[in-house]
Amino acid sequence: DYTIKAPETGTYYIEVLGQSQQTTSDYTLNVDVVTPAENDQFAPNDDFESAAPLREEFSDARIVGGELDYYKITLNESESVSAEIRTADSLSDLVIRLYDPGRTQVASDGNDFGGLTISHQATTSGTYYIEIAGQSEQTTSSYELQSNQTFQPDSSNSQVPQNLQRFTGGDDSIGNLDVLNAVNAANSNQNIGGQSVGNLDILRLVNYVNDN
Repeated sequence: DYTIKAPETGTYYIEVLGQSQQTTSDYTLNVDVVTPAENDQFAPNDDFESAAPLREEFSDARIVGGELDYYKITLNESESVSAEIRTADSLSDLVIRLYDPGRTQVASDGNDFGGLTISHQATTSGTYYIEIAGQSEQTTSSYELQSNQTFQPDSSNSQVPQNLQRFTGGDDSIGNLDVLNAVNAANSNQNIGGQSVGNLDILRLVNYVNDN
């Protein structure tokens, strides 16, 4: 199999040849052209300029032939963003990267069979970019991107966000012990508040504790 993304519009040619002058063989050639509309709902979003806005916590998407998928999110200084891919056809063939408003890479994760996770606290207000890429030009995979934006709390009247309430232990606060309990629950596949605990939950807790 061979997959390639066309860098420009035009006529492309497929060559089939034998490995030697003595090669004689029948063959069946299957060709499939994938348009942006057939790719996923965000395409084309293969560079910074065409980055798709992240409006939902869960985004189902697909990369074809080692293409790049870009998403964008606006952060104010001291706000945090985390993103995770735990479900994909070829999880180990994907890499996730985060870029700041100057388009400098500030976080990345790849080559992980257990999931891809990034987290970053904004030092500058502006547009941040999440890139999903294949490890090679042949990578084709559907994936689910889970993202979360954490707003900087008011330290004079700090309240635990609704999505973290189940980790408070009933005292309306979150500390290092609550983070440790969540880590232990994740490692032992135990539920907290009737729900499973994932890497993104841990990142949210760590960010909250650091911010407070």
